[in-house]
Amino acid sequence: MNLSNVLVVFAAVGCILAANAAPKNEEPKWNDVKITFPASLEAATDAFDSMPKTEDEASRKGWKKEKDCSKVNGNRYIKDKDLSAILIFNAGGHLAGFATFFPKNFTNLGVPSEAQKEWMTDDGEYYTISSYFTDPDTVCKSREKPSSKYIGDKLVFKGSKITKEAPQYEADAEEFWTLGKCFPAMGVHYWGTVDGQKLVRASTRGETLPLFLMYNQGRLNGYGYALDINLESRRYEHPTPVEALAFFKEVPEWIDDRKDSLGLSTLHVYLTSTPEFNFC
Repeated sequence: MNLSNVLVVFAAVGCILAANAAPKNEEPKWNDVKITFPASLEAATDAFDSMPKTEDEASRKGWKKEKDCSKVNGNRYIKDKDLSAILIFNAGGHLAGFATFFPKNFTNLGVPSEAQKEWMTDDGEYYTISSYFTDPDTVCKSREKPSSKYIGDKLVFKGSKITKEAPQYEADAEEFWTLGKCFPAMGVHYWGTVDGQKLVRASTRGETLPLFLMYNQGRLNGYGYALDINLESRRYEHPTPVEALAFFKEVPEWIDDRKDSLGLSTLHVYLTSTPEFNFC
């Protein structure tokens, strides 16, 4: 099957799914947390990796507690000392969020920028960029299970100075976020800047928000991190400037400027058990 035929199949399935899209104001049916897009054959074994939903499950699967509520907002776990994937559990041991890290050894290059740091938390040795599937202020107070059978009822990014809830509906996204492109097994991408201005070709590295959203059938069911530096982990993807054209309507100049770019590391987080059926 050639590429044109594949796209026809994607479009047909997408139309069927859109016809059965959930009505507005319905609770998000996020039934899983999976990470990493299969960007290469080498990464295929780690793709769409389902995260543990409780501390007990995480411990059984080899995750180790990194920090707890006495130091950070949540009980956090990592695996194999890899800070690319940080699980955040509430006081009752239930999955309440996810984070990734940003190293401090590039601050002399202005990475991250002061404006980007407001979306992050300073953890001493590194910064973290945290997202929560519930009200972040309840994480270290509540011992309750999620209010429904689903993962959570909202997606909230919380940094040292900025807290931002992601729109549940694509129709509401462009108030702050910038429309990107649809990519199969991801969704319609929405990008951002640190101050909510539109992301354009001239947007600088320090102005670009290290986060993005993904919508399918008009509903939020995924998001991700886009870190303006090359980081090593099997969980990160490293799109080239040419590949970035598939996700941005306007690729910021810093991404394809070989003199200015420090690379790009992305991590997709899927709030569905079937990301392979994300047809936008």
